[in-house]
Amino acid sequence: MLKSKNILIAIDNGIIGLDIKKQLNEYGYNAEIINLISKEKIRETLNRGFQLMILERSANTEGLEYAVTLAREYNLPTIYLSTDTDTKNMYADGFRILMMPFGEDDLKEIVNLVLGDK
Repeated sequence: MLKSKNILIAIDNGIIGLDIKKQLNEYGYNAEIINLISKEKIRETLNRGFQLMILERSANTEGLEYAVTLAREYNLPTIYLSTDTDTKNMYADGFRILMMPFGEDDLKEIVNLVLGDK
């Protein structure tokens, strides 16, 4: 059963991004990976209509801050991947937090929760 919802994975770690994309595709979602380096590419990609963004803390803080700004601008629900236990600012921004490492069921559960899918 295809859920036909588009999820953007904004991440610098390609291996983690590919693993998340594979899992989301198995759940029936359309997932696309984008690197946080190019601001223009981030905006261009978001203009294509995504229902959710999964965002990883990045060494590229400028790209990360820009993605967060766009998530607010587009009113795009966002799941923030983190290994940092100090995530109060992300909670304040209304983002859901998924602590890494996480299990397959954890990813599925939080995506379904945010998108309102069963």
